[in-house]
Amino acid sequence: MGIQRPPQDLEPPPATAPRSSAAAESPPVCSFSSPPVDNSTDNSQSADPPIVLQLPADSEPLLHRSAGPLNLPRSAVECTCRTSREGRNLVLCIDGTANQFSRMNSNIVELYSLLEKTPTQLTYYNSGIGTHVKHSTGWRSWMSPAAQKQALAHAIDMAVASNFEVKVLAAYQWLVENYQDGDRIFLFGFSRGAYQVRVIAGMLHLVGLLHKGNNEQIKFAYELYRNSISDDTRNIDPQRAEKPLCDHFKRTLSRPNVRAHFVGAWDTVSSVGFLRERMLPETITGMKHVCAFRHALALDEKRVKFLPEFANGGGSPSGGHIKEVWFSGSHSDIGGGNIDNPAVNRFGPSLRWMSYEAILCGLRMVPHVGEWKPIPLTDSMTWVWRVLEYIPYFVPRLSYKSQDDIERW
Repeated sequence: MGIQRPPQDLEPPPATAPRSSAAAESPPVCSFSSPPVDNSTDNSQSADPPIVLQLPADSEPLLHRSAGPLNLPRSAVECTCRTSREGRNLVLCIDGTANQFSRMNSNIVELYSLLEKTPTQLTYYNSGIGTHVKHSTGWRSWMSPAAQKQALAHAIDMAVASNFEVKVLAAYQWLVENYQDGDRIFLFGFSRGAYQVRVIAGMLHLVGLLHKGNNEQIKFAYELYRNSISDDTRNIDPQRAEKPLCDHFKRTLSRPNVRAHFVGAWDTVSSVGFLRERMLPETITGMKHVCAFRHALALDEKRVKFLPEFANGGGSPSGGHIKEVWFSGSHSDIGGGNIDNPAVNRFGPSLRWMSYEAILCGLRMVPHVGEWKPIPLTDSMTWVWRVLEYIPYFVPRLSYKSQDDIERW
């Protein structure tokens, strides 16, 4: 498997992990840092923020230019979202289904832990669908009506993503309340969280980002977006098309020229339950409305309900701003959350690649040291999922043959 070579003849971190579960002898230790831009310098020189990514002194540097830090090409951090070099970064992260901060942290938690949190880079994290704060231990506590109600709500959320909209609106509201002209918007997500950040990017494109102080209109903006018609028209009632109204809404209530600068997704899944809703607008039609789209995909995921949502449906990528790269492993091997990671220092292959790509687009991360070693790969096709594979349950579009396909699950 190959990765597109980045500019300036730089070699990215390896995209696939060795399949052996044994730890390599004397694994190398890597470190990277992305210092903030020094705005006190003469901007007329078009100085770029340096990126440092190197191995120990006795090893060959992974990325280097002579003996000094690496300067990024101007094209790596400037794009069509019209952000300025002096603008801030707004970094929004949404975790995968059932993923939250715990002993088994996902790549989303680990990425968030490595972000610079400064006045020039604001950050947001939300746990995934199906997460909740557990009651205190003890059977009496769990037998209470409140606990039973919460357990039922948790089960429903896991099955049909009943809180999908809640998390999208909360993240969108954070952008409304914090965005300033010239800011760059970075969106990261895993699994259903990856689909949610793609929905947010679609909202920014179709209905825009509301002016601050209009929080009461956020729900209405989502309804307009959800009912709009884009290139993806399957299962959408033409009578509910609201595209012209979206345009008027955007011009009237939203800020001009706001779009997602970078979207980083780990193995996007739109539904991981027994029900599958129609696709939402601008999520699988090429991602042309974002400046950079990076997608890490699970090469060894066999479960049909974890069919990934590619940037352009089942077609080829629609442009050079998209990179969709396959990594060895199943769904949770790629997004994390399947092995102990309490210290959030796993820094596996897909996270290294995603970090590298985001840094090239202006993301600022703290210096970090971690071992490069093989990661254990897991077989996601457990006996429970094997049984479910043979249930004669009919759901729309479980293949890419056509938009109208119906396949047996």
